[in-house]
Amino acid sequence: MQARWQPDPADHEATFLDGIRTAAKAAARIVFLQELTLSRYLADERPANEPNALAEQLPGGPTHVFAAKAAAETRVTVHASVFEKADGADGPDGLGYNTAILVAPDGTLLARTRKLHIPKTAGYYEDHYFRPGPAAANPYPVIDYNDPLISDPYGRVLVSAPRDRDAVLIADLDLDQRRDWLDRLPLLATRRPDSYAALTQSD
Repeated sequence: MQARWQPDPADHEATFLDGIRTAAKAAARIVFLQELTLSRYLADERPANEPNALAEQLPGGPTHVFAAKAAAETRVTVHASVFEKADGADGPDGLGYNTAILVAPDGTLLARTRKLHIPKTAGYYEDHYFRPGPAAANPYPVIDYNDPLISDPYGRVLVSAPRDRDAVLIADLDLDQRRDWLDRLPLLATRRPDSYAALTQSD
């Protein structure tokens, strides 16, 4: 689901909740909400103050609480995204994490993934807000793409959203297709980590 940001938090949450209900009525089992779900995209400009002050605790912050309530009401799993506060030894530089979460209908935080690749360019000053997430041993894979769409493992776009209005996209996904794709293109089995060191070297 995609929705324009609304400055009134209650209106913003109501829009998402309505979309989650719509998807649930269409028999969705999981609903994906947009990046930085309950806030505007703040990295379009440099921060005026310490950015971590704008971040949320996880678990227990507003986005997690909203996702848990929505999941409980609709009985679907909810994916959301949050500017996660980095505390203690992880937080001396004032940066947080851009974190994706999965919340079950019973409120369980099933998984979280902290964004690894942080854009650094005009209009995307994410490096002024977010630190790169650690490479977890069992990551919850999230692929960030600007245009809202649903595709299958073969890269075919099943449905896409307009860019000028709120939208709820619904599609049936065959999870066995991923296994088939990996069998046809065994890229993971043919990786060459011995050749990756050069990628970390600056020119």
